[in-house]
Amino acid sequence: MRTVTVHREEWDAPQRRREHREEEEKSGNHSCKNLLSSSASVEKHNFVKLFSLSSLRPPCLRGELLLSTTSVTKTSQHDHIIRGLFVKEYVPGESSRRTPLLMVHGGCHGWWAYEKWLPCFAEAGWRSLALSLRNHTGSYRLPPGDFLTLRVEDYVEDVLHVIAWIGTAPVLLGHSMGGIIVQKVAEKVPLAALVLVEPVGPGQLGAIRPPFRTDVPVHLDSATVRRSWFHDIDDDTFRGIYDRLVPESPSVINEYSGGEVLVDPGKIECPILVVGARFGASVLHRTDKIAGFFSADWFIVPDCGHDLMLEPAAPIAASQVDTWLKSRVP
Repeated sequence: MRTVTVHREEWDAPQRRREHREEEEKSGNHSCKNLLSSSASVEKHNFVKLFSLSSLRPPCLRGELLLSTTSVTKTSQHDHIIRGLFVKEYVPGESSRRTPLLMVHGGCHGWWAYEKWLPCFAEAGWRSLALSLRNHTGSYRLPPGDFLTLRVEDYVEDVLHVIAWIGTAPVLLGHSMGGIIVQKVAEKVPLAALVLVEPVGPGQLGAIRPPFRTDVPVHLDSATVRRSWFHDIDDDTFRGIYDRLVPESPSVINEYSGGEVLVDPGKIECPILVVGARFGASVLHRTDKIAGFFSADWFIVPDCGHDLMLEPAAPIAASQVDTWLKSRVP
């Protein structure tokens, strides 16, 4: 299938994420309470701040967040095909009662976006799963015309199929485009918790970029990907990741970028965490604005870019999400 390559000036317009970060960190959204009085100092990649719209939080969130003390366990890997969708699963070697954790990738990615996080969460005791949406790595392919006209709701359907196969309400985690997908899933089914990583926000926050042409899939050039999605990455690692990217449906990108995907927070009853990246340069809504919309906890990870799950900060970031989850999920 022919693709259109999107270059930096097209992808970055009309706003730049980095311009928002200093204001985010200084303001705390004003309506949010800063639960960390100063920056924590757990190695190089610890977090700048954690905010909450509620003053009542468990003791583990009143002060410095420590790395998880969960014992590391051996894990096993399994591959599944669920209604044509590829699912990678990591299972803790010891019996675990932890709620399943299902991860949903962003545009142009696949399950492999979480190849660093899957073992991290499994070793912390979670049954960890990551899927590839239709037309992404390992999952079924659509006819070209059907792929060009996909909607966000089609990807939502993919996630619902996997949740039905899991058989219990999971923690649902979504990155970037996957963030808006999991928000819509959360409207439809009960979840144990919702984690939004560098997410696209609800349409109520407004459009984020002009539409792309819809007659060919969208593919980003390497310079744009590196600048927009990464901060701390070496050349060889970047090339390996870039080679795994796939074209994305322009209709899906246009739908969420145009502010068309509205979310009803009243239908989402689980706890929510929003995670931002200090050097995330992809065109998205501000982390604090998304958290404010949902009255959610949020924090920003320093020293990493939009694809923080694939950078050196990944294990530390996973540990902090794990700490939050274990304070919220039985």
